[in-house]
Amino acid sequence: MVTPQKKVHEGKIEAPQLNGVALDQTWFVTKFTLENDPTLHNYLGLQGEQNRGKLAESFLRPTRWKDYCDHISKNNCKINDGVAVRPPNNDNENDRFFVEGLYTGHFRKTPQNDCDTNPNNCTGHFADFPCGWTSYFKQQSHHLGIYLESNGNEKNGGYTYTELQEMWMAASVTKSNFMGIWWTPEKLFQQFQGTHAEMMRVQLTSTTEECQANRISRDDICSDDYSDRIGDPRGSCSEPLFLMEKVISAGLYDATYLQDDTTTATQSPSYEFLKLFRITAYQQNVMLDNWLKMGSQREAVCQWVVDNIEYLEETFIPRTYPRVLKEASDSGSLYHAALTIACIAAVLVLCVGLAVYYNRTRRTIKVAQVEFLFLILCGSFTISIGAIIKAISPTDASCIASAWLIDIGYTLELVPLIVKIAAINRLMQAAQKMKRVTLNRTSLFGAVVIFLFVIIIFQGLWTGLDPLQKEAQYLLSPPKMSEDDNVVFVSYHCSSNSSIWQYISTGWTLLLLVCESVLAFQSRNLRQDFNESQVLAFMIYSHVVFVLIRAILLLAPIDDRKIVMSRVLSIVYSIDTIMAMIIYFISKFFMNDNNKSTLSSTLQQKPPDAKKASFVNELKPIAELEAGVKPAPNKTICDCCGRKLDSEEVKPLV
Repeated sequence: MVTPQKKVHEGKIEAPQLNGVALDQTWFVTKFTLENDPTLHNYLGLQGEQNRGKLAESFLRPTRWKDYCDHISKNNCKINDGVAVRPPNNDNENDRFFVEGLYTGHFRKTPQNDCDTNPNNCTGHFADFPCGWTSYFKQQSHHLGIYLESNGNEKNGGYTYTELQEMWMAASVTKSNFMGIWWTPEKLFQQFQGTHAEMMRVQLTSTTEECQANRISRDDICSDDYSDRIGDPRGSCSEPLFLMEKVISAGLYDATYLQDDTTTATQSPSYEFLKLFRITAYQQNVMLDNWLKMGSQREAVCQWVVDNIEYLEETFIPRTYPRVLKEASDSGSLYHAALTIACIAAVLVLCVGLAVYYNRTRRTIKVAQVEFLFLILCGSFTISIGAIIKAISPTDASCIASAWLIDIGYTLELVPLIVKIAAINRLMQAAQKMKRVTLNRTSLFGAVVIFLFVIIIFQGLWTGLDPLQKEAQYLLSPPKMSEDDNVVFVSYHCSSNSSIWQYISTGWTLLLLVCESVLAFQSRNLRQDFNESQVLAFMIYSHVVFVLIRAILLLAPIDDRKIVMSRVLSIVYSIDTIMAMIIYFISKFFMNDNNKSTLSSTLQQKPPDAKKASFVNELKPIAELEAGVKPAPNKTICDCCGRKLDSEEVKPLV
């Protein structure tokens, strides 16, 4: 047999707790019966041979509808006789004891009630529970010498729940004496309260511990063995009040407190409410009255709640409930700071772009390669736009757009530098080995496109498989922030189901910085005219600092205010962009162009058609000078072998 204790040990339910209601199950008799014979109120007025005839005469047997029509009605119910309007139409109606408006019910004296014919076996009628329900009627009546008998179709003589209800209704309508087992609080019991057929308790012997220990088991109630059904005489006392318990599923606690997506602000009050809830028998009876009036259990309970709302709030509603949902304002100082700094970054990039275009003929700008500078500026501007979008209130579209813009922006900002430095290093190494290298813009820009293609594929997978979406976050107001402390603020942020995408995005930027730092270190010994290793070192250091800040923010357990993290990240992107502009670009505008070096002289001596050549042609003469090759107007003597070289052998290759 499955018991609550077993379920508790299995972890399926919590330990049962009292719910405040006491169940009273005992014998009941109609009120009008006691008004005629008060002795029936106590077992002393029921027991013994001296009361056998009284019980048989008082409590007659109920008659089923078909039996009444076949054996009692003079016209077989073909004419309304005040008891049956018509005969039953089907098997279901045949066995009914009461049908409102059609059959009032009828109680009659049967041979079992005839003490003249059967003085030693006559009994009065009693309505007992069916098999499967707990009832000690047989044990009590037998050992107390109370000659009552239940004559239902169950093995123990009991009746079904519907039949029991119909017999009580028939007794009320026909004012026939009736006794049976029932319980309270219950709807039918409450229905008869205050009426002539009110259910009145029959007092049996007092309950003792010894009596409880000698009750028959539930399996013995409908045993084939009569001796098992009557049990031990010591177990014939009345039933004690049964304190009702509530059982709460262990899953309710898990669903309330252990879900990954559950926060204090979104926790349901149901678990705590059920733990605290208590109800008295009187309060339950009021609900039963409402049920009888309204005809709906739901309406009855809701009406009781409305009538007792203050009592419920003061007694059972957990602290911080009920709550009011409010949307968090975007007018905070962090929002304004993030948006302002992002706009400043975007304007600064545009201004730097205009300055680069205006100074595009200056030596410092030309050496840095104007085309690549504009690629870097495009990347920085893209990052700043992404930072602006990240600072404002998110939507599904803006969440995806900000991720695309920021990753593409960092790729456009860092990859051109990597390609340019790698090309310069390659030329210098080739010149030192007296080798010729042919480089053109197509291959260099193609490398940038390849890197862009990689990050576009990554962003496409992210968007297709697990896109960033607008997600609500709920935060319970801090104590004393509001009058009732029950305000839940809702804010919105961008989130994916998995955080691995954010880690890959940050790792991509870090990988580009590592590549750039290695190449910058390799170019540290180049001539100062085009050696950017120091500037790049500062720029890389700045980028790394901000990437580490991004990584810390991603790993930090900031679960309460994710919108704060979004705006802090926006500030990080913006300041990172501003620092890149200051370190790499603005410093070039303050460099002195008057000190003409070998590079300057070489650029001035270019033939007129050299403007169409690759930017590599501008750097190749310097690389040859670095390698020790001395140019001459018509020919050059090789320092190694003394062979005369034509000028075509030392001029730059297109």
